[in-house]
Amino acid sequence: MEVQSIKSVSEMIQLSITPVFMIAGVSGFLAVFTGRLARIVDRLEKIDEYLQKNKKCDKLIMKQKDTLVKRIKNINLSILLMTSTGLFVAFVMISMFLSISFNFSDFTFITLLFMSSIICLILSLLMFAREIVYAVTSANGSGDFLHG
Repeated sequence: MEVQSIKSVSEMIQLSITPVFMIAGVSGFLAVFTGRLARIVDRLEKIDEYLQKNKKCDKLIMKQKDTLVKRIKNINLSILLMTSTGLFVAFVMISMFLSISFNFSDFTFITLLFMSSIICLILSLLMFAREIVYAVTSANGSGDFLHG
């Protein structure tokens, strides 16, 4: 192996450290998101059991159920977007190594992949923030989050 190619691989490994940390952060977010999803599903199952046993349609219970369904949709979208973030970052890493291995430089492609990962990250966190608003609103028992 040539000295120049060893140096190039070494530099590429150094450059790939940042995406590795980003993937670690993504995995942390996914753990939090899936934990919240599990708790929401558990609460929804308890409400369904209550409704089956009591056979009456309490408006407050139905409102809670509707809120839980909204929360599930938001957290599912957040999980999908965060997973996409991780995939885009992984593609960035693969593209970086392929560009060194096969002597091509597609800066634009790698930049677009990284920008896509950041956009997915932002959207995922926005959906997560929306889920938190639903959670706090339902915990307060009011429909108005800002005025509690």
